[in-house]
Amino acid sequence: MNVARVALTDANQQELIAAPTGGAAIYVYEIAGSSAGASLSTVDLKDGTTKKWSFAMAANGGGFGLPLTPKPWKLAAGAALNVQQSAAVVSYVSCIYEVF
Repeated sequence: MNVARVALTDANQQELIAAPTGGAAIYVYEIAGSSAGASLSTVDLKDGTTKKWSFAMAANGGGFGLPLTPKPWKLAAGAALNVQQSAAVVSYVSCIYEVF
């Protein structure tokens, strides 16, 4: 298993896990986010560029957790796991994953 983490500070899309090569896919077992900002924001989780999940995070420590066991979220083959938040606040998204 692998762990990835990204710090978000603006509303631009960020890559959490790079797209695998050779027809491999990302399998996400758990993903969580937390806000360190002073206002509410939402975070979109994307299979490549396709939004699959959206979560609200309250200001000053709000967050979300999405356990995906025993059946992980399988992204499309060759797709990156991207995240994008709605506001320019400081927040973090982490996940546990495998690629095969």
